[in-house]
Amino acid sequence: MRKRNFKRMEQADIFEQVVLDVTPPPRARKSDPLTSHIAAREYTRSRRADTQRAMVLASVKMHPGSTSRELAGFAATDELARARVYDVFHRRLPELRDSGALRNGEARKCRISGRASLPWYPIFD
Repeated sequence: MRKRNFKRMEQADIFEQVVLDVTPPPRARKSDPLTSHIAAREYTRSRRADTQRAMVLASVKMHPGSTSRELAGFAATDELARARVYDVFHRRLPELRDSGALRNGEARKCRISGRASLPWYPIFD
């Protein structure tokens, strides 16, 4: 019997632990009440934004060239969930672009909204 040699396939791991140099925007304005500043501090400590950025980056890696609304459509099943997920994508995508993890392509018609939108692409090292 003949022995076969197979090469191991190298593929990007979309769920890899990603450490990004992201400077998040302030969560509360100076003019906001004390309760807003307390909530912003708790949100920052919870690292929820880091988790959301990792989820958004993984989604872009699975669906490169999609708009933010299209990405939200892949991640959510009903209209209410899609609206909530879109809010997360809408916030985190520019942060990931500014950190160098994503880039935009040329504007095209979004399959969800029908409007001109920017597609998102991962930047692989």
